[in-house]
Amino acid sequence: MLTCKVPWVSITLSGNGDIKPCCVYKGGGPSIHKGDTIDSAWKDLNELRAKFIAGEKPAECVQCWKREETLGQSRRTWYDDKIKNWPETYELDPDMRLRHMDLNFGNTCNLKCRMCGTWGSTAWYKEESKLSKIEKNRFRRAKDYAPPTIIPASYWADKKEMFKYLERIDFKGGEPMMQDGMYDFLEYLVEWGYAKNIMIAYTTNGTKTPERLKTLWPKFKKVKLTISIEGTGKLYEYIRGGEIQTQAQLLENIHWFDQFDNISGSFNSAIQIYNIFDLNNILEFMRDTVNASDKWHNDPDTFKFDCMVTEPKYLDITIMPKELKQKAIDIIDEKNYKSLKVIKNSLFNSNYNDSEWKNFIDYTKILDDMRNTNIKDVVPQLENYF
Repeated sequence: MLTCKVPWVSITLSGNGDIKPCCVYKGGGPSIHKGDTIDSAWKDLNELRAKFIAGEKPAECVQCWKREETLGQSRRTWYDDKIKNWPETYELDPDMRLRHMDLNFGNTCNLKCRMCGTWGSTAWYKEESKLSKIEKNRFRRAKDYAPPTIIPASYWADKKEMFKYLERIDFKGGEPMMQDGMYDFLEYLVEWGYAKNIMIAYTTNGTKTPERLKTLWPKFKKVKLTISIEGTGKLYEYIRGGEIQTQAQLLENIHWFDQFDNISGSFNSAIQIYNIFDLNNILEFMRDTVNASDKWHNDPDTFKFDCMVTEPKYLDITIMPKELKQKAIDIIDEKNYKSLKVIKNSLFNSNYNDSEWKNFIDYTKILDDMRNTNIKDVVPQLENYF
């Protein structure tokens, strides 16, 4: 039984230049910085395709299996919902007829979210360097230390045919609204005549509202925004770090996007120890935003949490002590939103990890000291542990 269909329809170019089948794939492999191309990387995926054809669940794809156990869905199942025209057969050496691309033009970002690192934000460099010197590998981020990366739009100038069958492109980052190459790339798609057939989607922190979008976005079939929100009130600012923006400012930006007729929006939240006690409030912020505009389609009972922090492990909610898991469950039960049922079950069915919990405590103290913040001011449920 085929365990994943993604390597037949999609490819990802990460902000650090890695070329992968999807954004959560953990294997090593080709990179544009090694001289590899999208075409050569497509052929390199045959080894992975063979495993999927054989019904295997490769270790490189552990994030999907982990998320499906914890959240009931994953990036793998996400594709099932998003791709319309799947291949009729799944064989080795398929022609490259991409339906989807995940494109990242660099790791430039104005924020330094606590679950992120240099691989996803240039704002993280100084602190990650300090963390690495405290105790080697103990506070290692999700990926190795990454130098600043900028992938120019000119990289795609001679690749027009690659986009012929595309249904959707996802832009991430860093922060995609800060990537100059992204805007130039959109100009290519308009020039080639493909824009009207393609949905463009963004995972964004919602802090930037560039005027240049006003001339570009209306040319595309659809524009979909997924705005990340990891907390409410002061917790929102605490988790974000970097170029601090309040939740009220975020709301203003959200409604700036309402001017586009072809836009729709949703939210995402990376579930982690810092926000596990705030999920009800996050859902209600989403609900209130929906009430203010019909372009934003989330309500507390139908929202799908599909992102959980599993790396670094010390931010994973499943490693918490039993009594804290019970506190989180009690808070979830206060509102009993259907969308939190799977998360509640994952708290019930996971075991405390003493060493990772100590890592969480020490990491939080160290980062609070660097940022002049205090976890006890924003997550009172954790006060007795600090």
